[in-house]
Amino acid sequence: MIVYVVMRPEDFCVLAVFSSMEAAKMFQTSLHGGGRDTNVSKHVVDEEEG
Repeated sequence: MIVYVVMRPEDFCVLAVFSSMEAAKMFQTSLHGGGRDTNVSKHVVDEEEG
């Protein structure tokens, strides 16, 4: 499973996690009205049963 994490690099604060890059970018765009720099990083998450 791939997730896209939106975070603030200066304090390593994770703001949101999305399953699609498009959703993450839309969220990031809506945030930048506030003037905060954020980035989107892609992570592969292993899904384990149990």
